[in-house]
Amino acid sequence: MTQVPFALLNLIGAAGRLIAGPQRSAAPITGPDFDALLKQAADAEFSSGRTVTISPRADLQLTPEQLQRVSLAADRAEANGAGKALILIDGLALKVDVVSRTIEQAVDSGAQAVLTDIDAVLGAPGEHSTGAPTAFGPTAPPSNPSILQLLADAGH
Repeated sequence: MTQVPFALLNLIGAAGRLIAGPQRSAAPITGPDFDALLKQAADAEFSSGRTVTISPRADLQLTPEQLQRVSLAADRAEANGAGKALILIDGLALKVDVVSRTIEQAVDSGAQAVLTDIDAVLGAPGEHSTGAPTAFGPTAPPSNPSILQLLADAGH
């Protein structure tokens, strides 16, 4: 192979540098680092400001204050890697698409329906609470009476 293609590439590179002008050094980044911001998001210490909408199929009415609390819970679910979450708020269980910020349905706690495609279950902060949403995990005892009855009937 001849050296002509490489020479042309070198000329193009030099011309690109001349057109772009001298390289400026980037200004130093100030403020918290990425790890600190990620920890704040996981601990629900700040809001993304992204709103949550209600799907027309959900047939649900929430107050602006409740929507704000669901938004904070969705921020926390997203910070922990969830795509779909069951958010518990004021006696309601809401299936939320965390990525699109849409409440897909309100779940009737007495229904026999099976919910699938849920990555996380968490509670929104209370009406007068200033704390972070409460996450429920394997260490929390089941609180659904129908599940408790099923477990009791199965001999567990």
